Amino acid sequence: MSYQLNRRSFILASGITALASTRVLGANDTLRVGVIGAGGRMGDLLNAADHVGHYQIVAVSDVYGPRRDAVKQRSNGIATTHVDYREVLEQPIDAVIIASPDHWHVRMAVEALAAGKDVYLEKPVT
Repeated sequence: MSYQLNRRSFILASGITALASTRVLGANDTLRVGVIGAGGRMGDLLNAADHVGHYQIVAVSDVYGPRRDAVKQRSNGIATTHVDYREVLEQPIDAVIIASPDHWHVRMAVEALAAGKDVYLEKPVT
């Protein structure tokens, strides 16, 4: 299958470039992360992230207090905790990891992208 350049694909490619992050992290920068959903799956995701690079949990959101507190402890107690995920999106973060129940995925991801955050989201995205 060949790729055909037309007006629509050109505009799409230009738009993707315009949506690129306004802040590029350098080699010594730490990624500031917000966590939405702090259950068991988030624990697995953060364990995997520990092997990838430097990041710092800045904000945590979950409706269940003990889960929020468990993730906050991973940040050496510096992360802010929230019941409402939208408060995480207001924090000075670079990216958000979403591990909420499936039916919340789209709404949270769209609002995070609208807030200018990079998003890690597992399926389903519908």
